[in-house]
This record gives sequence, structure tokens and C-alpha cells, in this order.
Amino acid sequence: MATCLFTGIELSKSTKQEHAILSSLGGRIVSKELTSDVFNEKCGSKIDKYLTEQFEQLLRTLGPLLSSKLKNKKQQLFSSDGQRHYEKQNGKIYITKPFISENSETNKKTCYYSESTRDETIKLAKKENFSTSESKEKKTDIPDDFLYTGEKLAISPESYISTIKCFLCAFDAMEGQNGIEETKRFSRHPKLSSVRDYIKKFVLNDEEIKISAYDKFFLGIQPDGKKRVQRVLEKYKIKKKIKPYSHILIVSTNSPTKTINGLWSFFGLETHALRLADNWDGPPFSKVIINPIIGDESPKLYSGEELPNSLCCKTKYKGFSYEKAQGQLLDNDIIPYISEIRQIEYRESISFLELNADALVIKNFHKNLKNIPPESNIEDLIYKHLSMVWPEVPVSKLKETISKLHSPTLIKWRRCPVLNWAAVDKDTFLAEYRQIFLSLIDEYDHPGAVKIRSIKTEDCAIINNRNTSE
Repeated sequence: MATCLFTGIELSKSTKQEHAILSSLGGRIVSKELTSDVFNEKCGSKIDKYLTEQFEQLLRTLGPLLSSKLKNKKQQLFSSDGQRHYEKQNGKIYITKPFISENSETNKKTCYYSESTRDETIKLAKKENFSTSESKEKKTDIPDDFLYTGEKLAISPESYISTIKCFLCAFDAMEGQNGIEETKRFSRHPKLSSVRDYIKKFVLNDEEIKISAYDKFFLGIQPDGKKRVQRVLEKYKIKKKIKPYSHILIVSTNSPTKTINGLWSFFGLETHALRLADNWDGPPFSKVIINPIIGDESPKLYSGEELPNSLCCKTKYKGFSYEKAQGQLLDNDIIPYISEIRQIEYRESISFLELNADALVIKNFHKNLKNIPPESNIEDLIYKHLSMVWPEVPVSKLKETISKLHSPTLIKWRRCPVLNWAAVDKDTFLAEYRQIFLSLIDEYDHPGAVKIRSIKTEDCAIINNRNTSE
């Protein structure tokens, strides 16, 4: 009878099926022989939700290419300075955190909020000594023209504990599905009891996070993670078989140091390093899991010899510094670093859609037909679409950049009335449009801003009041 990976409890036929890698992250490895229902449910509420939150913006952007279960309907947005917080849901913008702005000329303070944040607004007014007794309330639009995603990030140790848990579950499930007996799977070896017990105690016993153990098991995000992963894939000769945005999990022993280390490349973009054991005395090995999230391919497990070089190293990018803080969580290093790389990931995912999501791109072009005069041509339609993709770049700049290409494509589309759009060969059009798109990436980098004036906003209330210092 199968047993729970972390508690050792016997599982029954009625044990629920679970995803080793969270389904909310595109995990496709499922099993009824990983953990007990009680343990799985506790993980969902205590640690797994924090891991899901780390990548929800990326998954939301890639939604048109994913299954309906993965389409995230909410998008967190921020002002360019990161001070004003919003949310986009079902095509509408909402204020998620009230804020006060002050006009330096009139000394008048303005509080912006939405109905859902009214209670928080009262607390903010009190904190800022902002009297609302003589204020006038009215509805208005939000004060920003452009918003950005990924500006802020809350680092959660729980998300890293979930990372280790999912990593062990993924290899345990895949080895089981490949006929390896439970007692012979490395994930259940006695030398990994420390990491399993650490996860079990935190999940089931409501224990506080022990920073020393956390520091021991989570080695940090690897700045050179992509290169480390690529070296392993080249050794396994599977590099060309991997679809974009796949999860890549690697584990290897290191006989000289008696350690077992792991790398998890989330969506092939961001690589986290783990230390699973530091007293390994079993046989040497390495294994790789590829979990696609695009298309319909199933996850695959590859096994091989111990990797010759060190798989990973300890870095400062882990949300805290144990030595400096005597066990207190810190985020001085991690916040700016991870915010930057996830902003890049988000912007690149927008470009990926433009270059790969044929149906979505054509659909968006079709929508823009309603927003240009009927006497326009296809070239005008292209500029209209590009102005929606790069809203922060003036159309005149886009035209100037594209004119330098001396593109015969645009000359052709300039002669084609927009009324003939239905007759245009869409495959040819997409190929030619994407050549233009790639040239704009070279000039302006990947797109990523959201133009607010083109999106319907929630009824946003403001309170105007003279500065109370007067």
C-alpha cells in the first residue's frame, strides 16, 4: 500500500488525486500516491497559495495559450512609481489600495479610493491626519495614464517551502509512474528525512519558520540559472525538445560533497536552487523532469549519471540573510532583484503572444477595425494595433522607426483598403507583421505598459479637502 511522502501514513483507494507541481502553475504530473488528503489540504491553505501568487501575472498573460483552468482573470497593476495600486479584472480597472495626493500649489489633498476600499480609506485618513468632515465626495477617473505590472513583490518563505515540497512530489510521482518501487525512490530515502520532516512540521504542527533550516534547504535564486540548466539539457541531449515556458526540474548527487542538490527552472525563466541532503551515501545519479504548460504533451522523466560539475550554489537572493539578521527575515536584496526579473518575464511574455498566438493576434486586429475610419488601409490598421501594444510610444515614433526599415511589406499594405481585410491571407499577413514587430523590439524593448484611458475604470470616488495645516 502506498504511503504519504511526508507523514508515512498509509493511503487508501479513496485518497484524492493531486498535482505534484501545482495545477495553478501548469503542473501536469498527477498521482493518488503522494500525500494524504489531510496533508494535501493543509498545504493548499498554508504554503501552496503563496507559490501560486509568485507567478500569477505571467500565467495571466500567457492565458490565451493555456487551458481554461490556468487563465488568471486578475492582473495586479501599479503606477510608474509603484505607489498607486490597481487591479484589472474582466477588462475593468479597480483601485485596490486607497491613496492621498497633494497639490503643491493649492495645498489641497485628494484621497482616491473605491467602494471596496472604503474601510481602509478611513484608516488612511486618520493616519495621515486628513479630515473628511468638510470633504466633498465625487466620482472620477484614476489619475494615471499608464500602469505597469510587477512593480511590487511580497517575498514569502512559505512559497519556498512549497517549492521544495512540490519538487520532491514531482520526482516521487514520476519515478512511481516509471515503475520504480516506493522504497527505491530517492525522495523517500532516509537521508532526505530532515527536509521531509521540516516540511511536515511546518505544515501540520503550525510551527514557526526556522530560519537556520530554511537557509539550509533553500540555496536561493540563481542569477546564472539559465546557463546552468542549459548545460544539463545539452548533456542529456534534450534541449531542442522542450517547449517554451516549460517547468524544468533537475536533481543530482555530488559524491565529493555527499550532497543532493536540485534546480527548478520555473517556466524556463527563473531558477531556484535546493539542498535536499548533505550526508548522502547512496548511489550517484541525476534526473530531469520536463513539464510543458503549452500544448498537450505529457511530462517526461530522464535519468542519467551524476553530473560532473556543481549543479548550483548558495546565493543571497532568498528573501533573508541569516547571518546578518540573526534569523530575522530580510528582503533588501531579493525585492529589487526579483521584481526586475519578473517585470522582464512579463514583458517578454507579451511579445511571445504577439509572435505565437495567431488566433489572438488576428482577433485583436479585427477588433481594431471598429476604431479606424473605413477609408483607411491595412498599413493604418497595423499602426493602430502597434499603438495598443506599445501605448507608451507615440504613433509618430512608431512610424518613424518603421519607415527606416524601407519595408516592402508596408508599401504593399498601404495599397490595400481596410475594407478588404476579410480577403487578406492571414498566414502571410502574420509573418510580415511579425518581422515589423521584431524590429520594434530592437528599438523599444519588449512592450508591457497598460494604457488606462482605453480601459473602462470602476466608478472611482475622491475626497477633496484643504490641507489641515492651514
